Amino acid sequence: MRIAVFDWDGTLCDSDFLDHVAAHETCIELGLEDLARDMRTAWFRTGSGNIAWRILRQLPRERQDRWLRTFTARFSVLDAAAPLFQGACEALDTLTRAEWTLAIVSLRSRVSLQESVRRLGIGDFFSAVVSADDAVPKPAAQSLRVIAERYECAPSEIVVIGNALEDEAMAAVTRSRFIPVQFCTRVRDRALFVSGGGVVTQWHALVGRLFSISE
Repeated sequence: MRIAVFDWDGTLCDSDFLDHVAAHETCIELGLEDLARDMRTAWFRTGSGNIAWRILRQLPRERQDRWLRTFTARFSVLDAAAPLFQGACEALDTLTRAEWTLAIVSLRSRVSLQESVRRLGIGDFFSAVVSADDAVPKPAAQSLRVIAERYECAPSEIVVIGNALEDEAMAAVTRSRFIPVQFCTRVRDRALFVSGGGVVTQWHALVGRLFSISE
């Protein structure tokens, strides 16, 4: 059995760091120019930590509620409109026709992930969807073990595709193959992956890499 496990945000869906975009736009709207400038020069590049919490800690209490309401509304609009990356649907169809078993492992909640998959109409491609509510989140490897148990295979037989270091770390725990991808260039510097083979930047190249593994 050939099993490919995909990360969601920044791998399948162009939604990586939309919280940073929403936070930046909220700061501009509410006149917090200094925070907005800091985000553009430093925070956007690293993408580390909970961005909303980092900003709220720097605001006086009387401004926190308004900032959070504005941020939440703006993020919801952005997230609801986030598309699949160009070429993703065609690639998933090609892999499915080639009898690959496809799954998703995400840090999102079950409700959020299921709604996103439903909205984009790609649920039929995936036989397993594991959210942060279903297993200990990445970089822990419980999600991969859940998938391995479902298909009665060793975790080392699974190929993990992701754009973040926690995806690579999860794969390393179970000695699963890992293919790093960089489809989203919105805010993230290229992650310093240790896995060999190079970072994939096009979906057709990812399909080729997976087919080469299965030969």
